[in-house]
Amino acid sequence: MNRRIFSFITMIVLSLVLVGCGAIKNVNNSTYAVFNYVDKEVEGSYDFETCVYAEEMKDEEGTTRVNFYCDIDRIKNPSDEVKFVNKEIDAALNAAYDLGITTMKDDCTELAKNNDYFKDMAYGSEIQNNVLYNSKDILTIEFNAYEYWGGAHGTNAVYALMFDIPNQKQIMFSDVFNEDKLDILQEIIGAKLIELNDAGEVDLFNDYYDSIDAVFNENAYNFYLTKDGVSFIFNQYLVAPYASGIFTVDIDFDELEGIVKFDLSRLQ
Repeated sequence: MNRRIFSFITMIVLSLVLVGCGAIKNVNNSTYAVFNYVDKEVEGSYDFETCVYAEEMKDEEGTTRVNFYCDIDRIKNPSDEVKFVNKEIDAALNAAYDLGITTMKDDCTELAKNNDYFKDMAYGSEIQNNVLYNSKDILTIEFNAYEYWGGAHGTNAVYALMFDIPNQKQIMFSDVFNEDKLDILQEIIGAKLIELNDAGEVDLFNDYYDSIDAVFNENAYNFYLTKDGVSFIFNQYLVAPYASGIFTVDIDFDELEGIVKFDLSRLQ
């Protein structure tokens, strides 16, 4: 396993949450039956429903090539004001299904023909989400994508989306932070990582700061707001090895005075 896996899995997650919506389709390109959703209790302003769905896809010889699983929450009976949130969630589910069921079945079948290592291996694909913040004004949903290509373990990546309900848009990095203070923010994040490293909670790569530079230079921020501050998500292999897991750097708002421009009164 190498650090390039991080880039690959992150691209998958980004594609899941940023692509446009479309009908869920099966391998025959006919409209797939709508997933069945059941009520789920989620504390906060909006009611949710959840779909747990699994499918096994086999090749022509009957060998399992893909195991697909989803556990997805979406807003139940959304008003016109919040329908845009469900569109983003559905887009993530559609993309995950297309990748896991349609594309990977053919790819894994082809790999098995040319490489004995893949002869009996099934690709694992999962997508789940979790509601982190549920207020009338702001909604935050965390997506977790998992894939398994063989070896000792699979790989996960997490990406958070924040929704500005009154303005019917995603809350982006530029909506939260003053652009002329980003160098200070980057230094704060770096110092927090060193603290975690010194405490033995993570094991930073020697070139971890290069990865932080890349995040800031490529606008690839992965973060969400809480009532107390900002949490930056660090996926596997970005600044630390697999053993360090997925973790957050949490920064209180009192440390970000002059850096944050977001109206904090909106965080109830």
